[in-house]
Amino acid sequence: MSIKPYKDFQPPWVTESAPKKSYRSLFRWGDPEFIKYPKETLYKLLKERCAMTDEDFKTYSYNGSIGFEEVKLSTPPKIDEKHVEAMRN
Repeated sequence: MSIKPYKDFQPPWVTESAPKKSYRSLFRWGDPEFIKYPKETLYKLLKERCAMTDEDFKTYSYNGSIGFEEVKLSTPPKIDEKHVEAMRN
């Protein structure tokens, strides 16, 4: 799918696939390679409703949490291992 380019300023949306086992990959569905960011009309509505400007969207930091870090669970599951294995498969 090709994404229609914005006519005006376009924020630097994340356009790469989420790493496997990351929060971003965990909380999405469908094709993990499919990337979609807001249409320009939705972006403009968001700016208007939230009293924001293009300047607010010019940069963001990958040092902050954008969901690319690996999910690490520290609490063991409380269900039988056979059910855990079935979900893995």
